[in-house]
Amino acid sequence: MPRLLFVAFYFAPETTVATRRAVRIARSLAARGWEVDVLARQLSLADAVDPALWTDVPGVTVHRAPVLSIKQHARRWRQERIRRAPQSDGPARPAAQPNATVRAAPMQGRARAVLDFSHRHFAVPDKQVGFLAPAVALGATLPRPDVVLATLPPPTAALVGHALARRFGVGLVLDYRDPWLGTEEFGAYPAWRKRAEAAMERGIVAHGAAPVATTRGIAAALQQRYAVDVAYVPNACEPERFEGVEARSFAGPTLVYTGNLYGGRGLQQVFAAMARLRAAGKPTPRLCYLGATAREAQEQASEAGVLDLVDIDGMRPAAEALAAMRGATANVNVVGDHHTRQIPAKAFEQIAARRPILLQTPLQSDTADLLADVDGVHIVHSGNAAAMDAAIAALTTAPPSDSGAAIPTALTVDATMDVLEQVLRRAASKRRAG
Repeated sequence: MPRLLFVAFYFAPETTVATRRAVRIARSLAARGWEVDVLARQLSLADAVDPALWTDVPGVTVHRAPVLSIKQHARRWRQERIRRAPQSDGPARPAAQPNATVRAAPMQGRARAVLDFSHRHFAVPDKQVGFLAPAVALGATLPRPDVVLATLPPPTAALVGHALARRFGVGLVLDYRDPWLGTEEFGAYPAWRKRAEAAMERGIVAHGAAPVATTRGIAAALQQRYAVDVAYVPNACEPERFEGVEARSFAGPTLVYTGNLYGGRGLQQVFAAMARLRAAGKPTPRLCYLGATAREAQEQASEAGVLDLVDIDGMRPAAEALAAMRGATANVNVVGDHHTRQIPAKAFEQIAARRPILLQTPLQSDTADLLADVDGVHIVHSGNAAAMDAAIAALTTAPPSDSGAAIPTALTVDATMDVLEQVLRRAASKRRAG
């Protein structure tokens, strides 16, 4: 029975979207006979937790290492102060429900500004670098694996995987959910830091790490940069997640956006189209927003003059988000101008939800390529106001129905895990032979 040491900084029951791929990999490989040791960060440092996202799986053992991070520990300290503070006035604070999403309190003011500056300029390769030493120390105590898999971002996970692969004398596979180099954030770094991080990645790949990538764009960039074979292992659609989910009932045509607004992902173009349609006296949908960046969504809707048409639900448990996606007139997906080689993981959930999809994207993007052959997808290029108006108008007036699209075979869990398992077994056998 092969054994995998899986470095996944984010892992359920954290609610961040990065955990979905990690959970799928761990569960699927365990079902195929692997023993999987997951090495993740301490759960108390998670921004949000939903207990419904993870139940123990035979063959998967989750180990959690602390993170040496002033910012994250200060956040937890503040959260504890809020929780323990006496309540002399106002309504009693409701008790947390078993499956409720629990969120950590963000830092505010000058302390946050100072720590953000420090992370930007001195935390190499990323602000999670405090995970490196504790994770390597913990990982070294685990049973010897046949191969190590590290999923990134954060790039720190690659450093942990590299150190442990060398410690055990086994092969390393790097799972690129997003690029390490060349991102918008990377472009803002000083030249010395860019050189340092480029040297880190080059050294790890040159040492024999086998890369896999979630998009063809990331795979092509790595192949060109290092002249190595890179396997394409996209995220997968999981229609079983919608089994037993009762679609949320909306009063009228409703667009649904799940997830956060960051890195150029904004709803301004959608809100502007809603405003124009209403001003022209045409049928106008509502928009339901479910995500942590509720303030940003509210500000964007207010600026467009359609706040009264927007329901800000904020971060909700996964089951509620799936119910909203299943009941949507259309699910909205936005690709930022600097994220053309990254495919939001929710695109695969949207396919599995079998509802129409409204995609706003730059002219060329891996997400547009992925969804081009999926039924019920309206692709609108960023800045094309007329196309956005037409797409939303068409979705609003169309009779409600499922898109009925079959999930492409290449995007099924079995197909993606077939490719990943081949890479893992090849890396394990090559290292043993060496």
